[in-house]
Amino acid sequence: MAMTFSELVQCVAELGLDFRVLSDRGEVIVPFRTEQYASDPTLTAEGSEGRTMIVVIKLQDDGRLLRIFAPELYSLEDARFPEAGLKALLAVNWRVRIASFAMDESDGEIRLITDLPIEDGTLTAAQIQRLIQSIAWTADELHPVIERAFAEGEIDFASVEARMQARLKAANASRRKRTRGASAKELPGQAPSGSTAGKPADGVSGNNAARPASADGSIPPLDPSKPSKRSKKELSKPDPRERRELADLVKAAGGVEGLRKLLEDRGM
Repeated sequence: MAMTFSELVQCVAELGLDFRVLSDRGEVIVPFRTEQYASDPTLTAEGSEGRTMIVVIKLQDDGRLLRIFAPELYSLEDARFPEAGLKALLAVNWRVRIASFAMDESDGEIRLITDLPIEDGTLTAAQIQRLIQSIAWTADELHPVIERAFAEGEIDFASVEARMQARLKAANASRRKRTRGASAKELPGQAPSGSTAGKPADGVSGNNAARPASADGSIPPLDPSKPSKRSKKELSKPDPRERRELADLVKAAGGVEGLRKLLEDRGM
């Protein structure tokens, strides 16, 4: 059974988001505040400049297909290095599972799109929320890479990887803190089970506490064949092992969007 436009509006309303209905066009418009992406800065209610992006939700094919997209994110006609920009977009499509960038060859408009076939099934508000957030998060998080590619001709995902790695480390630290707190409640006045004074549990070195967790939540052991400490000169350079670990983790989580979901599940 196909979905009706009124049912779509009801699902979006259940999410508690600010939205606007364009009945004549069969579209639901959801504005998002962004941290990095901004087409044209807008003024907030307080009079300060804010970054915004809109996400459009609509039904197609007589209600048998749901399309969600962020329109007019970039324009190929305005790009100084269009080839590099398009390569960056394809690289993003490789990393992201749900959404993908597409270009209208008639005017050079570039938008981020996700389609979900409904056919004879049903859609829930939670499914729509996942798709909306995937679109908004992808466009905002990867904007610096795409913008630099179009403007300077350089493609570099290092900053994105660094932010993700920092969030993973923070998520791991938060998880360990919750685990220690739970252990302390089980054994009041005693050290957490399996630990010794001045030494982390199971003989894991202190440096391992800051390493990103694998997809199943476990912390990979340190390689005993390599030093656990790095000099200040070494610390100023990207660690190839950490970048490989992050790449493996992104792959195991099912892409960048899957990693975002993993971080959300851990409260980050």
